[in-house]
Amino acid sequence: MRKGSKMYNAILATCLFASVVAAADIRRVKKTTQAPYPPFAMKMRVEGAVKIEAAVDQNGNVEDVKVVSGHPLLKAAAAESVKQWAFESGPSKTTEVVDVVFKIKN
Repeated sequence: MRKGSKMYNAILATCLFASVVAAADIRRVKKTTQAPYPPFAMKMRVEGAVKIEAAVDQNGNVEDVKVVSGHPLLKAAAAESVKQWAFESGPSKTTEVVDVVFKIKN
């Protein structure tokens, strides 16, 4: 083993850890919008959560959304709603994962 390779590995490990910690920093939501319940989903009594990945710019604006999971009848309404959300500003673009929950009130 070369002299100094332990130091290189320690620096590399520290950098990797720092990038993981930075990526784990979650930005708070400042503004949400109520997703309209799709009429057919309401009629079919479909409930559940839709998981969305939101690409958020430095100013906290949602640039793009990607539906990760959820019932097909609920996905479009959830995605359109999250596009209108606002997050806290941050030092760089981030991807925030949010759940939009649909529940029929009895």
